[in-house]
Amino acid sequence: MKTSRLLALLSCIFCTFSLSAQLDFKIQLMPDGTKWGVYVKPKPGIAPTNNTITATGQITLVAPLGFTIVDFNPVSGNWANNSVSSGPSENPTKTYISFGLVSDDPKIHYSATAPTLLLTFKKANSFCPNEFYLIENGVDPFDQLPNSANSNPGNEITVLDLGTTPFSTYQYSGNYAPYAWDCHDCDGDGIPNALEDTNGNGVYDPGIDVSDLCNGSGGGGCIAISGAQLHCQGGGTACGNNPAGQISLVVDITGGEAPFAIKYSDGSSTYNLQGYQSGTPFTVDAINGANYSLISVTGNDACEADATDLGGVVPVTFPSALQFVTQPTGATVCNGDETTFSACATASNATFSFSWQYSSDNGATWQAVPLGTIFNQTNTGIITDGCDELVVGSTFGLQGYRFRAVASSIGAPTAYSQAATLQLQGPVQVTSQPQSATVCAGDAAVFTASVANNGAGTASYQWQTSTDGGQ
Repeated sequence: MKTSRLLALLSCIFCTFSLSAQLDFKIQLMPDGTKWGVYVKPKPGIAPTNNTITATGQITLVAPLGFTIVDFNPVSGNWANNSVSSGPSENPTKTYISFGLVSDDPKIHYSATAPTLLLTFKKANSFCPNEFYLIENGVDPFDQLPNSANSNPGNEITVLDLGTTPFSTYQYSGNYAPYAWDCHDCDGDGIPNALEDTNGNGVYDPGIDVSDLCNGSGGGGCIAISGAQLHCQGGGTACGNNPAGQISLVVDITGGEAPFAIKYSDGSSTYNLQGYQSGTPFTVDAINGANYSLISVTGNDACEADATDLGGVVPVTFPSALQFVTQPTGATVCNGDETTFSACATASNATFSFSWQYSSDNGATWQAVPLGTIFNQTNTGIITDGCDELVVGSTFGLQGYRFRAVASSIGAPTAYSQAATLQLQGPVQVTSQPQSATVCAGDAAVFTASVANNGAGTASYQWQTSTDGGQ
């Protein structure tokens, strides 16, 4: 019998019976700790026969935004991963993933003594989510019609048992074992919480659970963060800025489950850093007068450090300011000739070094001048004040280039001089040559020629004569 005809027949049969809510779902972390399974089991006292037909079914998972599944594998029944809604307006921090039953093949067998595995899947990356659950029908904000995704989320299953007299019908009731998904290891013993918490209720039940889950912390437990200290990279509490206008900070975290979510402040604005590993440097803007401090540190298991365990205030101070006292000036030379640009700078209570930059697009972008064959710099030392020259050995092809000096210091913001423009005269090119003329003696003769100046300035004309054949 074709599936459509079978479902139509079942629909007529179901119309003659009242459906009872007697089947529950759960998400279970599988024994290998790398994937999850969705199970169904009858409520106590319900014992389906082997002569059942599962007519319809849907499973909807709720996961953090961005959660992606891989290696989807139907086990009992033919299921399809047919709907994903990421960040709907009703619940923008969540992703909804729905599986629909295509057919009861391979057949779903229901047992009164053990749950039945319907399907399995893995997460696209190895990070354990902070929360993960089956949708609560009628409670979840996305479970409303219509919704922003024009979808129909929810859990549902409808089963006809032809082995009972009269026929029995079962349908979805609810979810059980809400912590059976928990891939965290809150007590750090190498065994995921879900595999210690045998009944998936989130607390340690002596005689039921295989081990003491986080010393009975409950709720799936979490690994406590006992301390988090903010400091400059390399140690110390006061950071001066570097030539890039940024500084590197580090948070050393004791305890907790990585990766961490860090919230910090510069004294006026707050920032968030996700996926952080303890001791890893990260860069922030070197804002003079800023005071960087921690606001919160949260582990991957959603365990947050107490405010009293957060430490380290990092002030950012600039001991002096760099300034140019002599600016480079523009130069106009013959194409290919040598030229020089010079600049002078000073700083109090700080040392600095010179470098040079050039722009070939009228100052839109700047690049470091490559020292060596064409360009040479006269002052490459570290000084407190002084001057530097950039010697351009050959100006060929540099028409319109701009040059500026850069003064860089660990103790002060980088300073840039004004830009100086290089103008090249020539090369002059004869674009139209004079032609020989034959005239009668005493008559006038006219010679014409055209020239073009491919550089700055204007070209002037001068004619010459030769009486010896141009020797």
